[in-house]
Amino acid sequence: MTDKRETIQQYVKSLFTYLDVFCFVSGAFVIEENKDRKLYNLLSSAPDKYTLNLSKYKLITHDQYMTASSILMEIHMEDYPIVVTCKNNDDTPCEKTNTFLNIKWYSFEQSGRTFIYLKPETFPSTSISHLNEAISRYFLKKQNVSCIQPRREDCIKDKACKYTTSNSNDRPYRMFKTTIIDNKEYDNVESYFRQGDEAFIIEPVSTFIINEITKGETISVETQGNDKTQGNEIVKIYSSFELSIGGKQRTRRRKLYKKHKKSASKKSRQRSQKTLKKKGRKH
Repeated sequence: MTDKRETIQQYVKSLFTYLDVFCFVSGAFVIEENKDRKLYNLLSSAPDKYTLNLSKYKLITHDQYMTASSILMEIHMEDYPIVVTCKNNDDTPCEKTNTFLNIKWYSFEQSGRTFIYLKPETFPSTSISHLNEAISRYFLKKQNVSCIQPRREDCIKDKACKYTTSNSNDRPYRMFKTTIIDNKEYDNVESYFRQGDEAFIIEPVSTFIINEITKGETISVETQGNDKTQGNEIVKIYSSFELSIGGKQRTRRRKLYKKHKKSASKKSRQRSQKTLKKKGRKH
């Protein structure tokens, strides 16, 4: 049986691919779900021996969006590390890479809608390394300094949130304004009450990624526009299947063109030879 953590790895990596210039190396996602609950089912399918019910052991953190029915879970991803490299979208070039070996997640509801909170982390919660990170951040108040803006939902604890309540819901926070999937446009309207700087993913994007990676495809994006800080850009997300189809068509066109060119060249030579023979006969 295939270890579902491999699919989870590909899903999270695809989320970062989708974010493109809004990528982060420290932060979390809030992901919109529909009644099919595809992401919930995928995360729940991780092998039991690699998961930990943190709520059961009262190891609850990142509870900004938790409701009475939420259960904080953890998936250990050491065998399927998620390596992410981000480049900033500022005037000063910057690049940062991080490797996530752990995922925290839970389901929650707001206004009749269902969401998944998902946070990739560097270390498992019960590890010494994670404990040292927690002490450094929450007790010693030391923040990780990076040229890439963090997307933490609990930024309020450090009084470091970039998002404010003045941000309009029809202008998503640090996100593309419109996403194109299969030639259909989707507005990235936030359907929940934001409390921090986390990245919000609309349901059509999450569903498209899951559908494609379960077929063994990879995800690519194309962006349009320049107003990256305000989220005015348009992003088109597509799979390697679409790329391969496009590539085959281009290759076929090139082959037909070469064949046509070769055929035309051959006919031209034949005409020239006939002309020369005729001239020879006249003389």
